[in-house]
Amino acid sequence: MPLLTANLISEWRRALVSELQTAFPGAEVTSGRRAGVSRELRIAVFFDGHRETPDRVVVARTVMIVRYWPAHAADTPADPSELEQAAYDLMRLLQDRQKQIELAVDDLWFFRVESVVTDEDPEEWGVEARLLGFAKNVAAIA
Repeated sequence: MPLLTANLISEWRRALVSELQTAFPGAEVTSGRRAGVSRELRIAVFFDGHRETPDRVVVARTVMIVRYWPAHAADTPADPSELEQAAYDLMRLLQDRQKQIELAVDDLWFFRVESVVTDEDPEEWGVEARLLGFAKNVAAIA
């Protein structure tokens, strides 16, 4: 069986990175996991699993994570309202760009923002969005 040159996971990640780079032109937007505190505006996008849908094995649920570290000064106390605003901004951006992202990925039927959480730990201090995409389960034989 030949290897696929394009796939839902990579296409979706690239579409998200592209939209985030456009929306946050001053940010460092990367693919792949990244952890730890950041004083600069940084965003990381990565794949976090592919699961079948219970009772509908032909439908896959693919998870993509967007981690967002808003810029903040190291010498000031962390203000939770900054993270709350960053979470809100990220949710609005994903809602506003949802259709463009879905159209850019051939096999993605749709996605939704399953959750957005803030992390006020000084070693992480950021926002994480969990996106749940729905598509044909290529791992299932139906």
